[in-house]
Amino acid sequence: MNHNGHITDRRLKVALVGEHPPLSTPIETGVEAVVAYLTQGLISVPEVDLTVVSPREDVSHFVRHQLPGCTIYFVPRVRRFGNLSMGLADKLRVIQVLKGISPDIVHVHSHPQYPFVCSRPLWPTVTTVHGLVFKETQYEHERMDSIRRCPRLLLESIIFRRLRHVIAFSSYVSAIVRERTRANIRIVENPVSTEFFRVQGQEVLGRILFVGTISRRKNLLDLLQGVAVLRRQIANTELRVVGAFTESSYAEEIRAFVAEHHLENGVTFLGHISEQELLREYAACQIVASVSHEESAGMIFQQAMAAGKPVVSTRTSGIPDIVSDGHSGLLVDPGNSQALAEALRLLLRSSELRYQMGAWGKKEAERRFRPEVVARQTYDIYLSLLSSN
Repeated sequence: MNHNGHITDRRLKVALVGEHPPLSTPIETGVEAVVAYLTQGLISVPEVDLTVVSPREDVSHFVRHQLPGCTIYFVPRVRRFGNLSMGLADKLRVIQVLKGISPDIVHVHSHPQYPFVCSRPLWPTVTTVHGLVFKETQYEHERMDSIRRCPRLLLESIIFRRLRHVIAFSSYVSAIVRERTRANIRIVENPVSTEFFRVQGQEVLGRILFVGTISRRKNLLDLLQGVAVLRRQIANTELRVVGAFTESSYAEEIRAFVAEHHLENGVTFLGHISEQELLREYAACQIVASVSHEESAGMIFQQAMAAGKPVVSTRTSGIPDIVSDGHSGLLVDPGNSQALAEALRLLLRSSELRYQMGAWGKKEAERRFRPEVVARQTYDIYLSLLSSN
């Protein structure tokens, strides 16, 4: 199908624009995970000729990798003051690559990167909205956050006005975006790597897993409070934390809480780890837990369901779109550390309940989150967009 919606005898040239993890390095963010997993899925769609364009701060020059089924371009991204320029330099570099590709359709991940502030998109474009800046900034209180906040909010408001075709990965995101744009919105949930569906449970008694950036929005402190309460009842309770500290003052609060409540032997901070190490962490845990203040959907919950692990989380934002309370996990009210500890205790004490919820969640994940399932839904949106263009 070409730009006018006519069917051709060649494959559809798709350009994914978004942060793909560097080859052979750990996935660090949810956006990286989604781009990597969707790439995995789109490669399996024979009608797609796939190119990934990844702007990154950790590359200094244009790099092209030819992989089985797709081509990946890593593009230098401005390291400082990018928000003040509305990311214009980054967008020009992306345009440079896209002009060489001449795609039929551009699929953008992380909406501040594209469409462009100063022009309309040059190709048919669909944008997956990942984070909501005006929501996320409510929980940012580091020294420079107030300076960064204004240009980020301005950029998001401009882009929402320009969006024409949006993919939202939860009804929560869809409802919020619908209030701020006249774009056509379709819901397609995020994919999860096939490797998570192959996880074989090797439970370590009392082990709870958290995966995500360690920030105020992710609210690890409340999870630690629940664990502190729980350890008075189940002494061998252990929390494993995968992810990096992103806010220095919050890191100090976390470390102070761990020391004050003598949790040094009950909490392990693992930092960024490889995908294989992450799979082993999912295999070894009995519960996956996260109590974010705000979450568009939550890759941690999707990975847990794919791995057959029950979830404990909060009844807020996009989490109930993923976790079915009483089926794939238990949801509690935000800020209730006693209820959180009780939910964790209930699952740690009942192997039957853990198995039932894990099995139910895995069945749902098979139906909703497999890369090939999400890729086919996404491909159908590409065709629909081109037909209407």
